Amino acid sequence: MTEIGLVGAFLGGLLSLLSPCSALLLPSFFAYAFNGIAGWSPAPRSSTPVFA
Repeated sequence: MTEIGLVGAFLGGLLSLLSPCSALLLPSFFAYAFNGIAGWSPAPRSSTPVFA
């Protein structure tokens, strides 16, 4: 049996993340994963309605 090694496994995982099918899921994953970072908040929203 052939040993793939750590570098081969890392490159395979990186290639699978950059494939067109899973690349579309990355923004939603990062939004979910990093939603609760302490000390970080999005820009404040205006309370003025856009359509009045």
